[in-house]
Amino acid sequence: FSQWIPQNSGTTNRFMTCFFLDDNLGWAAGNLGTIVKTTNDGQNWYSQSISTTDHIHSIFFTDPLNGWLVLYEFVPDRHGSILRTTNGGDSWFTQLTVSGFSLHRIFFTDVNNGYALGSNGILYKTTNGGQNWIEISPFYSYWLYSAFFFNPSEGWIGGGLEGYLLRTINGGQSWSYIGLPTNERIMSLFFMNENYGWACGAAGKIIRTTNYGLDWFLASSGVSVELRDIKFINQNEGWSVGLSGKILHSVDGGSNWLQQNSGTNNNLFGVY
Repeated sequence: FSQWIPQNSGTTNRFMTCFFLDDNLGWAAGNLGTIVKTTNDGQNWYSQSISTTDHIHSIFFTDPLNGWLVLYEFVPDRHGSILRTTNGGDSWFTQLTVSGFSLHRIFFTDVNNGYALGSNGILYKTTNGGQNWIEISPFYSYWLYSAFFFNPSEGWIGGGLEGYLLRTINGGQSWSYIGLPTNERIMSLFFMNENYGWACGAAGKIIRTTNYGLDWFLASSGVSVELRDIKFINQNEGWSVGLSGKILHSVDGGSNWLQQNSGTNNNLFGVY
């Protein structure tokens, strides 16, 4: 029954993503190129600039200095970009821009190895911190929204108009299709270790695995709205957030979920 307390971000723009490195240091980012950073557990937030009004869909840091984000925009034409910072977000530079696609998620296992993914099954990989991004192709063309990698070779991606996950054990050279007990698209994916993992998505669906994805089980979330993000702090306790201000909390590994009072009806897109 913990309480959720509004914080003053200094902007009314929508946030699409948040990321924390520890209890004090974190970022939130979203529409119109908005980024805010805190160094004191969210007591104060200050603005950072990427000099563009494209929308930020995902942000990721490997350490206090090195971070990446992915952008999307549909007007006048659909396009996406990957930007990097080497000074904690004080300045950003473009590493890749693609036309005809939007980018939705970025994930790094270390300062050199990362993946970026988005619409129409587009997927990029880097092994040198983003100096070069190489397009690799999973065998599905549905939109990709979620990613989690244990190391540069082994990881998962998911999304789609219907629920599916893809797994690689060779750095994206090949992918295995993983069937799920839901037909709803997967919006977020998180693993605590090589056994325990969770995913959430459309229509309030939450799934979990205890054997590294060999089997997935559908949990009862108690809501029907789209859930946009999910995180656990150990193999028992975690949270998922979604549209209409929904915050769900589990203390039994994701088998059961209880709603918490967020104090808002605004859509929630990220939790960390």
